[in-house]
Amino acid sequence: MSKIAIVLILLCLFAQQKPAKPGRIEMPLTSIEIPDILLTDQNGKQVRLYSDLVKDKIVLVHFFFTKCSDICPMQGRALMKLKSRLGARLGRDIFFISISKDPLTDTPEKLGNWGKLHGVGPGWTLVTGDMPVIKKLLWDFTGEEIGPVSHESQVFIGNDRTGVWTSTDGLLLTDEIVKVIDEVSASKR
Repeated sequence: MSKIAIVLILLCLFAQQKPAKPGRIEMPLTSIEIPDILLTDQNGKQVRLYSDLVKDKIVLVHFFFTKCSDICPMQGRALMKLKSRLGARLGRDIFFISISKDPLTDTPEKLGNWGKLHGVGPGWTLVTGDMPVIKKLLWDFTGEEIGPVSHESQVFIGNDRTGVWTSTDGLLLTDEIVKVIDEVSASKR
């Protein structure tokens, strides 16, 4: 396929996008409503994905599991560096949401232990939930299966106020991820 054909296909996809609005993720190949599902955080507290963690915020969302020995430890270290680089912006201007893709294993206690290892603090929430809920959420976001299996290092960065969302590799250099966050933060649609 020629480069021109690829560009035309991408332009058509962008042109067909629905207007962005809060509570939805609209990207060229993804269109999902952010569910207000009940989840449990690393402290054992019940939280709602949309109304408590995403609504009116700029967020970075990724999927992980605590027993992962491949992508997750690297991504945890990358998020620690990002947390350090963001400084006081984390928990004020941007929030991290780490969603377990292994809810049968990842109890709040195990999430808390993983969080201690990776410097989780204010502005960074680790969550788990019921198997069918997490399965649908994971599939809607990534197209991946639930469970402790190898996965991508993809992160989703969104501004719920403007409806602007994008995804990128969570293992990029810290400054590159900050640049994406800043673009999403400044975007208006």
